[in-house]
Amino acid sequence: MNSTSYRYMDTAPYWAGFREKRLVLQVCKDTGRFQHVPRPISIYTGSRNLDWREVSGRGTLLSWTVPRVALPDAPTTPIDRVQALIDLDEDVRLLALVAGTGPGSLTVGQRVRIDWSYSELFPNVPVFVPD
Repeated sequence: MNSTSYRYMDTAPYWAGFREKRLVLQVCKDTGRFQHVPRPISIYTGSRNLDWREVSGRGTLLSWTVPRVALPDAPTTPIDRVQALIDLDEDVRLLALVAGTGPGSLTVGQRVRIDWSYSELFPNVPVFVPD
């Protein structure tokens, strides 16, 4: 196997899940544990024995921040968006947007769930809301 074969990794199931409004993550078939971000080897065993599975989209809010960003079509009107670390029920952590509430009403340990209806502003991106 040459070095270029290590550079390619098929992430199509991950992106197809977004199009279908499903959160699909990599799972190590040796341990049954999920990992995110997608990578060519298991972070638990170093093997390539990986698969893709849909996860519940439910979890717990660990931390968050509110960067001020301007939208491309309105660069002078910044918007607030909450970026958060979410610990999914499947024991995997991901960075995601939180919508449906202001940062002042969030609490560490708060339950959240995925809600694709909020992703109209950010197409094909999972957005979490308070559960």
